Amino acid sequence: MLLKNPAINLPYLIDGDNVIAESTAIIIYICHKANRLDLLGRDAKEQVWLATVFGIANDFLPQLSDLAYEPDCNNSWEESLKTFSEKSSSYLKKFSEILGEKDYFCGKITWIDFVLAETFQVLMLMNPLFLDSFTNLKGLQKRIWGLNELSGYFSLRWI
Repeated sequence: MLLKNPAINLPYLIDGDNVIAESTAIIIYICHKANRLDLLGRDAKEQVWLATVFGIANDFLPQLSDLAYEPDCNNSWEESLKTFSEKSSSYLKKFSEILGEKDYFCGKITWIDFVLAETFQVLMLMNPLFLDSFTNLKGLQKRIWGLNELSGYFSLRWI
């Protein structure tokens, strides 16, 4: 695989002779493969907006990863969750303000909705109350998980 893609890393996707590494590249590849370029943004302005929201997510995700993969051994899980909750609240408020009353971050479904719906799902798995103050974010997660196209995948219920 390394010969086919010197940037190989987790996650990666193998599709025939194509070896795609990194989450964002995989998302772009899948949108192209499914002939759903609309999911990448309808125009340059929307694509830039998606990149902006993704930049905020990239600032937030390391904190979530730290909590999930490297919890503070000096603190209890409850203390670690409380610290994370305090650190993450500004990001969740920002996401909530950006989403506002819309169903999706750009008003129509795009790849960023999938990325953030997964993030919100992880938050709720860690603590079901995390998004109680952000009903619009909870709603986004439910809309994405409720898509007919994904029902087979989510019916596997491996988590």
